[in-house]
Amino acid sequence: MFKRLFYITMLILIATHCWGQLESKAIICSTNQQIEAPLTADVFNYDEASQLGSKIVNPAIAENNSLFNVLDTSLWPARWNCGIWTPAHGWLYISSDLAIWLAYFAIPFILAFFYYRRQSEIPFKTVFILFIGFIVACGLTHLIDAIIFWWPAYKLSAMLRFGTALISWTTVIALVKVLPEAMEFKSPRYLQDQVDIRTSELKISNAKLQERIEAEVKLKKMNTELLEKISKQNEELIAKNKNLAQLHELFASVQSAAEMGIWEVNLDDNSVYWSDAVYKIHEIEIGTPISVEQAINFYHPDYRNIIEQAVNKAISDGTGWDLELKLVTNSNREIWVRAIGMPVVVEGKTILLRGLFQDITDKILIDKKKQEINELLEKKVKQRTIELESINKELNAFSYSVSHDLRSPLRSISGFSQALKEDYFDQLDASGKNYLERISNAAIRMGKLIDDLLNLSRISRSDVVKEQINLTKLCKKIINETLPDPKYKFKIGANLTVTGDIKLIKIMMENLIGNAIKYSSKVDQPLIEIGEQVVENKGEIFFIKDNGAGFDHEYSGKLFGAFQRLHSAEEFEGTGIGLATVKRIVNMHGGSIWAEGSINNGATFYFNLND
Repeated sequence: MFKRLFYITMLILIATHCWGQLESKAIICSTNQQIEAPLTADVFNYDEASQLGSKIVNPAIAENNSLFNVLDTSLWPARWNCGIWTPAHGWLYISSDLAIWLAYFAIPFILAFFYYRRQSEIPFKTVFILFIGFIVACGLTHLIDAIIFWWPAYKLSAMLRFGTALISWTTVIALVKVLPEAMEFKSPRYLQDQVDIRTSELKISNAKLQERIEAEVKLKKMNTELLEKISKQNEELIAKNKNLAQLHELFASVQSAAEMGIWEVNLDDNSVYWSDAVYKIHEIEIGTPISVEQAINFYHPDYRNIIEQAVNKAISDGTGWDLELKLVTNSNREIWVRAIGMPVVVEGKTILLRGLFQDITDKILIDKKKQEINELLEKKVKQRTIELESINKELNAFSYSVSHDLRSPLRSISGFSQALKEDYFDQLDASGKNYLERISNAAIRMGKLIDDLLNLSRISRSDVVKEQINLTKLCKKIINETLPDPKYKFKIGANLTVTGDIKLIKIMMENLIGNAIKYSSKVDQPLIEIGEQVVENKGEIFFIKDNGAGFDHEYSGKLFGAFQRLHSAEEFEGTGIGLATVKRIVNMHGGSIWAEGSINNGATFYFNLND
């Protein structure tokens, strides 16, 4: 009974291993048919070669394809690079193979130990030893299957599988030969047990028969499932081949559209492969044999040394290159190309150079034209900047000179007006007094205007020294110094900070706050808000808002011009220089300022200082 169960178990293990090998082969075949990268100078199709009587297109492949060169891996990439492996799928596959390998090595060890201790009692020793060898060979195939993920030793794997097949079939043949004898063999102990338990043997035999029937049913079910799986895998393989063909067509279309070619150099024999696009770029008949030296000589003499250094560096230390170089075609036409090289390194040695090749003459010409235009624009900008700086200096000098020249007659007017008030005011009639008052007020206004002009001129000549400024504290300080009417309410954002020149920013905020106070003076409950917000297409900006007289938005462009006022002096006093000063300070900080408002609905001024 034990021996029958033993040999049945061996048959089941052999069938299970054969099914595992078949499934592994299906996976390998599926993987290998996803590999698209060219391995040699010519495309080699093993199926077509077999149908044409094993005609070999490329001698290099034939040499590398020798069955006895089992350690050669040049014809395949590692399995990680075959197909689309996720880390989870790949490591599940590897760990499963390693676990099977360990189990297959543990089983023979246990059997060998059993054989050593009980060999005198073991029948059919040859079959037992063959079975141990069979399991060891099976384990080796799973071990090499896991190693192939990093070391593509498919030839070694094939030889191991072939050896496994020989041992497997030798074991099967041996089992078949001894199976009749094994089924009939009975030891003395077994015969004695038969005599003692004859009555119970019938029940046991019936149970075994039922188990065999159930096993046959399960086996049929397994065969059916196996056929279904094979059919499904075939369908998936057909679909993947179809997708692979579509990807190949797409890649060819992209190459054609981009006018990009592929090249490869085998460093073992210095053979060169060019795709059709590379031949076209060089203006050479497709298929013409090319050597490495000829390929390098096509480069312009000024750039030949560059490509030679790049090639030598790739061979010596495996460094690739991506260069834009000038090339002279076969018809002596100078063009620009983009040359990309990628070395293939195996065990620290560069064995192949492959890469891409593209005609970029049009791009270079466009870039050159852009550069010329940019240089011309920069030259014009510099010239215009010099002119504007000269004009600004003249205007500043003019403003400063005029302001100083006006002070002397203005002092005379103010002095004589004050003398008339003190000495002759009582002798003047009402009209005379009115005229004198108007002369005095005009002189005061003129003095303020001159002061504003001097301040504007002085600001224009100032150097901007930027630092971090707490805008919240600065605004509160200005309001305290201004001491407006208690009816004014101020709402200032917390922790407002800005980078700028503290003196200029103070002048700017004094003008903006003073402007808001002035134009909201006729409102019963004036409210002035200072804060920060995000404006579309502007980013984070600062604002100062009031609920005063506002302005007609149609004329907002005049707000920041010198002497431009949207309200009369009778309504609101002023010289029209304040917002011009604000604009000048903002410009000096590289920022921008604009205003929004409507009549009798207040105004809001927005600004940033680092546009």
